[in-house]
Amino acid sequence: MEFTKHRPFYDDHPFDWVEDYLPAELRVVIEPVLLDLIDTLPPSALALDVGCGAGRVIAYLTLRGILCIGFDISRISVERAVKRYGKPCAVADNLCLPVRDKVADLVISDGVIHHTSDPYRAFGENCRVLKSGGLMYLAIYKPGGRYEYLYKYPGRVIRWALKQRFTRLSVNLFAFLPYYLVHLVRSGGKRPSTVCRISFMIILLRPW
Repeated sequence: MEFTKHRPFYDDHPFDWVEDYLPAELRVVIEPVLLDLIDTLPPSALALDVGCGAGRVIAYLTLRGILCIGFDISRISVERAVKRYGKPCAVADNLCLPVRDKVADLVISDGVIHHTSDPYRAFGENCRVLKSGGLMYLAIYKPGGRYEYLYKYPGRVIRWALKQRFTRLSVNLFAFLPYYLVHLVRSGGKRPSTVCRISFMIILLRPW
């Protein structure tokens, strides 16, 4: 089974903020288009969350009573998702999913396939497990977008500063705090600080 180079990052820094969230709070951190797709599913549907992380979307699928299976390359993330939500999850690469053809009513790939060594093959694998007439939610980050810019430029300085004990406080005051305030304003005061902190870490500490 193939695994991408980012597996150790997600084992050390699980993309994790959803534990003990109320349903209304959970809806804030999931894209509206994806929420709409999930809300249209009947209880008998099977959803596969490819790149499920620690269970952000699995949590909402569980609240909706939808049968679901999560896959992620991070063992730590998978263990957290299983422990919290009691849904089947497996350590797997999206280039080779351990399920048979045409089983899923919904395949979710939220910001995942562009991290693989072969995005076209990853997309094909998502299509392979999707039923004829099924639904797919596929989100990627465009090359040259703001995430890439943030990683290359301010991210380089921030990564250096976090390694120095005397500059760590400055990162929170002059980098994270403005980032959080911008997101707070854009979300109308609904974006929790923990969401912004995890997002901030992911954008600035790892390559896209």
